[in-house]
Parts: sequence; structure tokens; C-alpha cells
Amino acid sequence: MKALYSLFAAAMLLCSAAASAQNRDKGVFVEMDFGYGATDDGYALFAPSVGYRFANRWSAGFRVMFESEVSDYTTLSWFGQYRLIDLRRFDVFAEGQVSYVINPGKWDGPGSLSANQNYAEAGVTFGASYRLWKGLRLTARYLYLGYSGSSPYRRSDGCWGDGGFVLDAGWNRLQVGLQYTF
Repeated sequence: MKALYSLFAAAMLLCSAAASAQNRDKGVFVEMDFGYGATDDGYALFAPSVGYRFANRWSAGFRVMFESEVSDYTTLSWFGQYRLIDLRRFDVFAEGQVSYVINPGKWDGPGSLSANQNYAEAGVTFGASYRLWKGLRLTARYLYLGYSGSSPYRRSDGCWGDGGFVLDAGWNRLQVGLQYTF
């Protein structure tokens, strides 16, 4: 009987800890972002991510961004997020990220697209989120400031900077999505 009471008490503690984490928006979260890029023909962006909010203002995670079949790029990103403004339902954040962009390329013979157009990025993007209800947030990200090893043709008209340091305000940097915290 003591084992049953102990099991019940442990279950109650776990439930209250999960509820407490949701009240403070702490815990594991999943997010799905959508966007659009318009370098040549235009393409869609889909970016699922998973992370952990370990303090009221701090979170970290991993994101994979897929581009539609027009461009075939896949981006692997590790990010750390800090909430600059943290209100009850609305917050503004800065997100430091390190990304590796992979393009398998297509080989059509000599002088064609090279088989390896991979590049890396490291910088900061900015965003905001609005809490719709407990655990569910609407998020938006825009702008990028930092290093980008991408080819100039990959950059949109809204990108400024020579060499590797850029300020990118192109459409491909705008992403909107939903985040759910468990």
C-alpha cells in the first residue's frame, strides 16, 4: 500500500511540475515555421525545430529548414534565444544561430552546377511571439545580421554587405510559425 501511495505522490509531483513549467512557458517545445524566398523562381521554406526553454528568458534548440524542390537546400541550425522584452502575452527576442546549409547539387556535365554548394552562417536574427493560450505561441522572425558564406546569387535584393558580413532583410528571412511548449 505504501508503494501505491508513493507512486501516486510521485505522479502528482510530476503533473504539478509540468503544469508549473507551462505557466512560465518553460520546458521542451516544438515549433513549425513557414516562409518564402524569392531569389529567382521563388520557393517555400519549412522549418521544424525542437528546443528547451530552461529559464524565463533563455532557450536553446535545433532547427532544420527545408526549401521547396526549386532550390533543394537544407539548413541545419543550432540556436540560443534570449527574450529582450518579456511581457505576459507578448515578447521580443534575439536569436543567435550557427547554421550549415547543404545543397547536394546536380551534375549535368563539365561546366555545370558544382556538386557542392554548401556554406555556413553565424549571426543573430530577431523576432517576436504572441501567446495564444497556455503552451501555444504565434512566432515571427525577420532580419539577419552576421556572417554568411553564401554565394551572392543566393542573397536577395534586401541583403547588404560585401564579403561574409551581411545585413539580410530579404523575404527569405521572414518566417511565421507556431510553437507549442509541453
